[in-house]
Amino acid sequence: MKKALATILALVMALGLTTAAWADGEVAEITKDGATTKYATLAEAITAASDGDTIVLTADVNNGDGIVVTSGKNFTLDFAGHTYTITQHVVGSTGTENQCFQLLKGSTITMKNGAIVANSTGALMMIQNYCNLTLDNMKLDATAGNNNVGYVVSNNCGKVVITNGTTITAKTTGVAFDVYGGFQNYGDVSVTLEAGATVNGKVEVARGTGTQNKNTLTVTGGTVNGELVVTENEKTEVAITGGTFSTDVTEYLAEGKILQKNGDTYTAVTNSAITSGTYTSEPTVPSGYKATKNDDGTWTVSKVSYYYYQPTTDTKTTDTKGSPKTFDAGIALYVGMALTSAAGVAFVGKKRED
Repeated sequence: MKKALATILALVMALGLTTAAWADGEVAEITKDGATTKYATLAEAITAASDGDTIVLTADVNNGDGIVVTSGKNFTLDFAGHTYTITQHVVGSTGTENQCFQLLKGSTITMKNGAIVANSTGALMMIQNYCNLTLDNMKLDATAGNNNVGYVVSNNCGKVVITNGTTITAKTTGVAFDVYGGFQNYGDVSVTLEAGATVNGKVEVARGTGTQNKNTLTVTGGTVNGELVVTENEKTEVAITGGTFSTDVTEYLAEGKILQKNGDTYTAVTNSAITSGTYTSEPTVPSGYKATKNDDGTWTVSKVSYYYYQPTTDTKTTDTKGSPKTFDAGIALYVGMALTSAAGVAFVGKKRED
């Protein structure tokens, strides 16, 4: 009897261990043609992904490895509200294995709806990017976990879009993201920051050692809480058409745009028919409004006020008649013409009597 109980207990324990391992292994899945395939690691799912596949993270990963995405991949990685934490085996090129994700040239990748955390002291970059990358509602926070991340996202090639609730947060001395191409035979690199995205930290736009490729930063919306550092040359371009900033970025505004100053923040708006607010340069205002330059060099827009004195029949305590009214230039002109005409008639009449 005791032997039978021992055997049953051993089987139960084995089943429990097997179930735990099986559950831990289901961290990602790909569904295609109605069939779902599950993967023990995210790296395995990425390797297996075909063109156009969506990989879904099905659980938080608390002890993940760094991941290299090879050239020629085209997939969406849906974190589905989960967090992928890298604690070991950071990746990169030989001699620079210090990245959580290395995304190689020639791939097109969307990461959405989740978070990446670097919890390894060997991590110096969260994402080293050379591909076409979209960050959609992603949280990349270098201040979370134990790491030495100096660059949260480093963009060296490809087209990058940061959008829709994505938050990138750097350490105080770090860089949130850069636009830094011009290496060897890599192509142009462009980054577009869109409405709903928030960047906490420095943004750099610079050139590598190459001479053929172009670096472009376009800001159409979102918020940048940090310094914008641009290395100026013929291969860099920064165009701001929207967004809110913690520093004055007037020199990078696109044509027809102007910066409105609200306390310590600056918002890019269209410079047309402006009727209120304070701006870093002289705004375009409609008739009836004026822009006044302040002592600090900013300009404040206000409505113009006019006054005229319209005679009335009421008598004041001072024995003077009339009430102050809002000035109307048209009425004033009419009154002036009438008085002039009356004077002319009186003068002609007097001449005739003579």
